[in-house]
Amino acid sequence: MPCDSEMRVLRTFLVLFFASQLGACAVMSKSDCVSANWQKEGFEVGFAGKRDSVREYIKRANICAKHGLGADLVAFEAGHERGIEKYCDIPNAVKLGERGVRRAINEQICPEDDYPGFSSAFLAGYKLYDLRRQVSDIQYQIHLLQDRNYDYQRKRNNLKQRILAGNLTERSLRLAKRERRLLRREMNLINSDIFSYEQQLHEHQRAVDTYRDLLDIEYGEDR
Repeated sequence: MPCDSEMRVLRTFLVLFFASQLGACAVMSKSDCVSANWQKEGFEVGFAGKRDSVREYIKRANICAKHGLGADLVAFEAGHERGIEKYCDIPNAVKLGERGVRRAINEQICPEDDYPGFSSAFLAGYKLYDLRRQVSDIQYQIHLLQDRNYDYQRKRNNLKQRILAGNLTERSLRLAKRERRLLRREMNLINSDIFSYEQQLHEHQRAVDTYRDLLDIEYGEDR
């Protein structure tokens, strides 16, 4: 196992390496550098779920160096550690799941060995996200059907005006009446589909409300 001096040398090497590889991203302004609380900066980076503290530190340190201002790696990493801990706590895992932030799981930001219960809490929240997404999908389908219904109704009204005008040939009149009947039939089918979707919407919304209440009981309303 490397001793403390070896670890310091390794960390210095990593810092210098990343400094040579990374361009300074505009993550901080000169005024940010002047008033920087490096522990707070590190915390915010950790709480955003970014595990590579050295890389994120270098982005900020490079900008401040251009303004002749220093940075504090020790404070940054101390804050980053607290930020990661906060990101990986159970209440936040549920929130991340509810927001559908799949990278929290896909990128193994909070490995289960280090943060037991994170994955199950995330998946519990993600189930609510998925239920809400289903509700949104159904609402979207209803909206599309209502638009089609409105379009068909407009076409029927136009045909009605042409028929009432009384200037159609016998064949055109027959075709116009036939088209109105076909449109009416399509509208009946659409209304039936809308009714079916509205029933599904009611059931899914009830499932959302029930499951949200269960999450409140299990993980607290203030999660």
